[in-house]
Amino acid sequence: MASVEQPEKQPLLEEQTEVEVKEELDEAPKSTWWQRVGSALFYCVGSFVITLSNKAVLTSFGFPSADVLGLCQLVATVVVLAVGRLFGVVRIPEMTLEIFLQVWPLPGLFLGNLLFGLVGMQYLSLPIFIALRRFTIVMTLLAEVLILRSVPRASVLLAVGVMTLGAVVAAMNDLSVTLLGVVYVLLNNACSATQGVFVKRCVAQLGPLGVLHYNALLALPLTALLVASSGGVVAAWNFDAWNDWQFVLLFAVSCVMGVVLQYSVVLCVHHNSPLTAATMGSVKNVSVTYIGMFVGGDYVFTMLNFIGLNVSVAGTILYMWVTFKK
Repeated sequence: MASVEQPEKQPLLEEQTEVEVKEELDEAPKSTWWQRVGSALFYCVGSFVITLSNKAVLTSFGFPSADVLGLCQLVATVVVLAVGRLFGVVRIPEMTLEIFLQVWPLPGLFLGNLLFGLVGMQYLSLPIFIALRRFTIVMTLLAEVLILRSVPRASVLLAVGVMTLGAVVAAMNDLSVTLLGVVYVLLNNACSATQGVFVKRCVAQLGPLGVLHYNALLALPLTALLVASSGGVVAAWNFDAWNDWQFVLLFAVSCVMGVVLQYSVVLCVHHNSPLTAATMGSVKNVSVTYIGMFVGGDYVFTMLNFIGLNVSVAGTILYMWVTFKK
């Protein structure tokens, strides 16, 4: 019976999503301007803090297990929402077969997004990692066109083109770029783009907290199996910086910010669109890009690289102006 009902409901859901995305890309009548801008800024701040804390944990302190860090962020998400649900602070729909089938693609995409991003950060300097992450915007734009059938405006295409051009120039002229790092980041981008579109399809029925809860709950066993098979737990257990209060504090910040970041992503997609959320993830990079030239110690300066980074930043600012000028 479920297999008969699902095809009937899915087109309806897709039609509603297409209308919402097109409205939100223009004037967003269902979300106020303050909700749109506020959720975008919330996402930018959360992404800014977790990027710096993850980079410090994995690179500055040399923590050997990116997958263990990702697992701890998932555990923190499940625990926070479970406690909030227990005390009646948050309301989440009860699990049903329909909800399970609707949410199921998200845990796999979330897992790939999280792990590919954490591992890719270990192989690249922070400014180049940020530049390559801008390809998420192109992939998200394509996903919106193919899945949600949302046609972007010419001004949006121009801004995305400028961001991508700058990222290509920066990546091609960075002396510290490795092929493995680029592959990981591109896989990270593909997962992020597809995840944003699926979040948009689910959040209308489950709400932001519902999507966040079931995404983390279903992704947790998969992540635990992956971590157990990789031997990351042993390496993390034997890590010699657990006695350093600065490392412990940064590790805790990364875990807590994992909860904040995932909620801010869902909220930004809900009030805006997957494309806007993907681009807003790059807005905070205006600051992170330049900070990364001094933090981490793995940035190699070249003139073309520096020009490419600035062109990409200019494209990000252009998109902000085009999207929120009204």
